[in-house]
Amino acid sequence: MKNLQIEKKGEAVYLTGEVDVGNCSMFKEELNKLIEESEGMFVLDFLNLSYIDSAGLGILVGMFKRLAEKSRELTVINANDYIKKLFRITKLDTLFKVI
Repeated sequence: MKNLQIEKKGEAVYLTGEVDVGNCSMFKEELNKLIEESEGMFVLDFLNLSYIDSAGLGILVGMFKRLAEKSRELTVINANDYIKKLFRITKLDTLFKVI
């Protein structure tokens, strides 16, 4: 299990480290709490996120669905090339914005 830090600053949620099967339950729990505490567009900043696995991608799909039910959008910013490619391959970039 790799280290993952989640920090909300202003309108964005900053992720640092890696999301993998070992920490995805904490990832899901923290993001669900932040969704409930916020309104409008939900922005995840991946600048310092080096890796996300399929478990993490599944959590993002769940987040997208929860937000869509409330007419809210999910946007991922500052993803590295590896993560952007993963979003393209899985077509997740068609569900939410990847900038």
